[in-house]
Amino acid sequence: MKNKRFTYLSNLTLAIGGGLGLYVLIDFIIQKIRLPAGACPLSNNRPLVITAIILLAISFVFSIFEQQQKKKSKQEKSDAADAAAGESRDAAEDGSAAHADENGEITSADETNETILQKDADDINKS
Repeated sequence: MKNKRFTYLSNLTLAIGGGLGLYVLIDFIIQKIRLPAGACPLSNNRPLVITAIILLAISFVFSIFEQQQKKKSKQEKSDAADAAAGESRDAAEDGSAAHADENGEITSADETNETILQKDADDINKS
């Protein structure tokens, strides 16, 4: 959700800043033609120029946060996948996977080990 928010804000500020910058550029060209020599056409539009620059800078900052969020979410997804794969490997290594015994009943390896140990203990007690 945060990634979408940064994307939306980045695109919105880029569009507004770019539109405002385009307006100032067109207005600059028109005023340059109308004003006498030596007059600065940007003096009347200085707040608009500063606002456009600030909006474009904010868009740039949001795009950096957007990239960091994408990297972070990709890393979290890969960590979750690695953890799930590690759990399945651990379950296979410690023998806790279920299997069918000679009667066709499904038991876990832990139950089978307990049964074997109990039989060994009974055999020792009989002798």
